Amino acid sequence: AVRELKKWHLVAAGGMGALLLFGQDVIRKVLFAIYPYYENSMYDNGQISYINLGKVFCVLILCLICYKDCLREDVIARFYCFLNVAGFVVFCCGGFVPETTRIAYYMIISQIFLLPRVLLNIKNKGFQIFCTWGVVVAFAIYFTKLLFNMYDINIRLLPYLNWIFQ
Repeated sequence: AVRELKKWHLVAAGGMGALLLFGQDVIRKVLFAIYPYYENSMYDNGQISYINLGKVFCVLILCLICYKDCLREDVIARFYCFLNVAGFVVFCCGGFVPETTRIAYYMIISQIFLLPRVLLNIKNKGFQIFCTWGVVVAFAIYFTKLLFNMYDINIRLLPYLNWIFQ
């Protein structure tokens, strides 16, 4: 059975969004009262990953385009889509909270389950092939960008420059 969002869900989401936009000082005071070691630490930098923000934005656009075919009746795919929406909101509105991008990344990692469900349920085969190749190319570019930055001090997956990316 497909469940629809109730009005109180939308009100709660709107309240959370308003709190993130207008209550940043209050949220920071509460967070730093609980976690004082984050205040003015290296994690308290307010940086946003624009690449991840763009990635989740594109996935949400694909979900909107394919909503009728892919998400309306698929509760699991809608759950993953709502996780991506939450991650998008946290990326956009929660940059003032230390370690926000990590939390948002944990929300949007559900794309590894969402994208195959969406792509396999597209009814128009030509559009399905186009979208599938678009996703493959976009993630190949994303992975290449990651490889070029792996030796960066902020990522540290590779502690050295290698012969591929010099």
